[in-house]
Amino acid sequence: LKDLSNHLNIPESHIVYFFKYHSNISFSEYRATCRIKDSMSMINQNYLDDHTIESLALYVGFASYSPFFTSFKKVNNCTPKVYLTNINNSNLKVEVSV
Repeated sequence: LKDLSNHLNIPESHIVYFFKYHSNISFSEYRATCRIKDSMSMINQNYLDDHTIESLALYVGFASYSPFFTSFKKVNNCTPKVYLTNINNSNLKVEVSV
């Protein structure tokens, strides 16, 4: 937000209001959802074959595993481990879009 605010030369609060008004979700919710979608793509690309779920959480931009876990469950209605198990059991890679 700060970079965008500086680039457009308008206060961050205006961007936050504009985003919420037009999208009906907060910018932080949108950012978390984008990060979760990125993590799902990485899971589908076998990132977890060589890395931990915690390293995935850090890689996509979460401060730690806990907020990643909470956001992942909110977006997908399942935990990252259950999602991975479902992907492995179905042998189907899901196309992820934002």
